[in-house]
Amino acid sequence: MLRLQAATPDAWIGYALEHFDAILVDHAHCEQKAAHAALSFVPQLSNHPELLEKLIALSVEEIQHFQAVTTIIHQRGLKLIAPQKNPYINHLRSAARHEKGHHLVDRVIIAALIEARSCERLQLLATHLEDTSLRQFYTELWKSEAGHHSLFWTIARTLSKQLNAQGYAIDPQARLEVLSHHEAQWMQPRPHLPIMHG
Repeated sequence: MLRLQAATPDAWIGYALEHFDAILVDHAHCEQKAAHAALSFVPQLSNHPELLEKLIALSVEEIQHFQAVTTIIHQRGLKLIAPQKNPYINHLRSAARHEKGHHLVDRVIIAALIEARSCERLQLLATHLEDTSLRQFYTELWKSEAGHHSLFWTIARTLSKQLNAQGYAIDPQARLEVLSHHEAQWMQPRPHLPIMHG
């Protein structure tokens, strides 16, 4: 279940198909960044070996996705240029609280929302791309991203419980509502950018 409050506007998929090469390059960067983001939470899960193992497996999977997308980029005669700044990510991070403990949970929930939005958009690409092999590739990817979303949400709830036992007062469901509402604001009509979350 994707915990998103708004769907991607219909205009996005048309724009993405028209600028697919640029979207593809940005997609590679997204996979690389996702692997790095996942590993950044590893120290917080030392008391939860089962979740830690799943998180490390997620990061490995993201690197495998990065490699697969990079292969397609090279097959199409493209280059993996430097990544663009991502205003979507900056928009989400602007809503994270700064207090210790609360900031960590917000970061994990934001990671869950990014994975959910990625899942939705990869599914749109899988549905609308004309190339059969690309459709199959993106079908496999969006199903994977759905699992990533669920794992981050599980981690957010687990860390909230751990922090609350230390005296914090964190309600992950309430934070999800706030942050998913903030994320949904980005889905309002705006000029598109040739990036996965643009």
